[in-house]
Amino acid sequence: MGVNYRLAVMLKRSSRRQKVLRIIAESQVPLNSNDISKRSGIAQSNIILLLNKLEAEGALREVTGSERDRMWEITRKGKEALLTKEKLLSMAQTTPRSRLNLKDFRQNFL
Repeated sequence: MGVNYRLAVMLKRSSRRQKVLRIIAESQVPLNSNDISKRSGIAQSNIILLLNKLEAEGALREVTGSERDRMWEITRKGKEALLTKEKLLSMAQTTPRSRLNLKDFRQNFL
């Protein structure tokens, strides 16, 4: 099973998704949308939309069945996506654009 670059690129393009995923990843316990909203400063209605998108991508999983107060935790796929996103960003910052090619990409990520 390979690295999910699609999810990593999605995180790179959306600082809000990235922020939400990072907050959940750093938490020792599952969080609900209200907790995430308070920690991130993002409106709860937007948090719910972001959580649903991240769940659809497989980065998060719901750990309670209650519709009113759903709790979330990060998946292995979500953790890998955060790490891959950081590697992509690091590679882009340290490699001159003219040298960033498919061969370098494969050596660093495949």
